[in-house]
Amino acid sequence: MAAARRFREQGVTAIGVCFLHSYADPAHEPAMREVLRREHPEAVVSLSREALREYREYERAVTTPVDAAVKPTMRRYIDRIARRPEPPGPPPSSVEREVETAVARTARSPMIRDAHDFRAGVRDRRPRKLVGRSCSAPAHPIVRDFPIETMRPGDVSFHDDVHLPRAAPAAGCRPEAAPSRSSTGCDPPAPPRGAAARAAGTEAGGGAGVPPIPVRRADPEGRNRRTPMARSARRPPEEATMATVTLAQARAHVSLKQGLAGEGLGSVPEVLDATGGIYGTAPTCYLSCAARIPSFRLADLDRELYAERGAVRLRAMRGMTYIEPLPLLPALLACTGEPRDRTLRRISKHAGMTEAQTLELADRIEAALAGRPPMTVQEIRRALGGDLPGGSGALQMTVALLARYGRIVRATVRGSWRSDLYSYARWSDWLGAPAEEMDPAEARVEVARRYLRAYGPATAADLAWWSGWTKRDTLSALAALGEETTPVSLDGGDALVLTDELDALTSLAPEDGRGVWLLPVWDCYFMGYATGPEGRVRQVRPRDYPRVYDGSGNATSVVVRDGTAAGVWELDADAGVVTVAPFDDGLPWDEVAARIEALGRAIGVDLRMERAPAPGPLSEGPRNTFLSPISLRS
Repeated sequence: MAAARRFREQGVTAIGVCFLHSYADPAHEPAMREVLRREHPEAVVSLSREALREYREYERAVTTPVDAAVKPTMRRYIDRIARRPEPPGPPPSSVEREVETAVARTARSPMIRDAHDFRAGVRDRRPRKLVGRSCSAPAHPIVRDFPIETMRPGDVSFHDDVHLPRAAPAAGCRPEAAPSRSSTGCDPPAPPRGAAARAAGTEAGGGAGVPPIPVRRADPEGRNRRTPMARSARRPPEEATMATVTLAQARAHVSLKQGLAGEGLGSVPEVLDATGGIYGTAPTCYLSCAARIPSFRLADLDRELYAERGAVRLRAMRGMTYIEPLPLLPALLACTGEPRDRTLRRISKHAGMTEAQTLELADRIEAALAGRPPMTVQEIRRALGGDLPGGSGALQMTVALLARYGRIVRATVRGSWRSDLYSYARWSDWLGAPAEEMDPAEARVEVARRYLRAYGPATAADLAWWSGWTKRDTLSALAALGEETTPVSLDGGDALVLTDELDALTSLAPEDGRGVWLLPVWDCYFMGYATGPEGRVRQVRPRDYPRVYDGSGNATSVVVRDGTAAGVWELDADAGVVTVAPFDDGLPWDEVAARIEALGRAIGVDLRMERAPAPGPLSEGPRNTFLSPISLRS
């Protein structure tokens, strides 16, 4: 109560309540809301358990105050809409009122920023689309660009169907008018849309109509022009309806592309192109290739990395180490990971050095590597000699900074195929030329295209999670792809697919993706979509999600059947044993045995199979159980 009174005395009107363990006991936050309402009735209160249902407190603590802050603005806007006089004409039908309520409810939803489930479009009287966008406050861009004081009913309609087809120019309107402009002097009757059109059976594109929201008053001097709105989403093909794709089709499509169905892939470069890059950590990188290339041997990946040098390891998406092909490196350096200046500040702080000291040490390291064979961090330390600035980890962190800047590269690995002891070389010495610079926005478009080639159909949320980009950067990159992408309905939600893949996708049958595969920890197939059962439902049944992913979204080693997780497995190469723990009784053990035999040929070890009981959730084991999902719990 004291806190509530203090908020009231200080004039705090937006309050977010986030208790550390509210995910376990949700009763305390509502109780606190009642206290706040009693002591400070003017305050707007948001609860973390309602704003974001996550057990990690950081995400809830960041999201909840934002939710509380935007509620008053949205409430005022919705109330203003509700008070607006009804336009002349017959009263709206019950269907139209229902649509209005649904749109208002969607606009108020605190989950909107994560679900991306509001699509809004603005069209002129003809009706030509001015803008289609996805946003958490659907009216904000309209009110911002076209002040309410200048609006007049009938000029422009606001609806929630971005695929509404354009109508042909009406008689009497100037044909030379640009698509993003219209003449308010021309006043042809707009065709029925949304709920009214569906009730009359006249709508072609589907969607829910809302009453017109006017945008701009006609020019008093008769010029009759209005400013075009910015386009943040591409215009879909005219008169086209959105294709419907089942989860089974999407699963088969991605499985075929990534070599996890049919005949597989033929080489390491094909795997890198088909997957958007594989995780570079050993032994995942070798096992991911072995799962996709029937004739794979360990030397094949070594040859591509160390002899051909057509691919390298680098930290890319979300700061994780990937193996990526040479042509894509400029784009990845430009648009993945944190900005370079932030990396410099972070490393300098944790290394106990000033930024100037960090840059000076980086220059010394690069000079020590010049013209020499690849060196490990310890070998670099000996080559530098003398006392080094900073703490004990300063050298290792500065080496990471140089790799982030594209000045050095993880060249080779010391030890076996299961080792991650990297040695480093100067970028230009190892690859023949310095890393090219690339505009970050252009780089994101290239990476987004490559992502959809590997994982599409997928959502903007999937791409944002995989890449580590902000929502703004993600949507901008997808919008820039323009006609290269086509929206589809995937399991009732919106997704994007590359246009040149649409026919192949919609013609697939579920049996096209059948087969059994052994995928390692962090395999890209299970790490390509947004975390949570909803984002990864095409690959993992909701009840099996805790057995495949840990709380941080790390995927364990998975037995895949027909594109879906069917069990977990574990390799002990020294003992020559592969242990398999199925999720149910439907696993075809003869096919599993054939995959284990092929894996043994790939790594040069005679392997035998052992069975284990069905596993429980990864959370039942110690930390990092996902790395050994069977032995760490036995």
